[in-house]
Amino acid sequence: MRNGSISGFDYAGVFFPNFQVVLEDLTLNDNYQAGVYRHSAPANLKADTQPAVLRRVIAFRNGFAGVYGYGMTIENSSLSQNFGAGLFTQGYNNLFETVLSHNKLYGFNHAISASPLPDAMRGIVLKGNGIHTVQFLPESMGGNLINTTLY
Repeated sequence: MRNGSISGFDYAGVFFPNFQVVLEDLTLNDNYQAGVYRHSAPANLKADTQPAVLRRVIAFRNGFAGVYGYGMTIENSSLSQNFGAGLFTQGYNNLFETVLSHNKLYGFNHAISASPLPDAMRGIVLKGNGIHTVQFLPESMGGNLINTTLY
């Protein structure tokens, strides 16, 4: 999907399971659950995933999260003013040159599990998010940020 706006959906603007998706130059706003939601059963999270790429995506004023899920590469995007988190991750996400700002609860929120799956970030801006700017990240830079790698 390229070049458009998706808004006002009762669940997610874009909802997809484990298959290849490329979303480019999209605005996703005012969707009830999330702008983008990549879903899979928890048992499948460690399985190899098909690539999903979000480039130059703007997700704002969505319900639970701007982007929710796992196994995505998010590049040059803005996840802001969402009522939950900018990104709610289940792991295996790569964030490059992306802004997570002014979300009501979290800029970045990693799902809590016994063994969190890794995420990687480069060139991320976290600014003006609600009660916690980043959940878990302040705990320890030396502890690899709960399997999240910043580079």
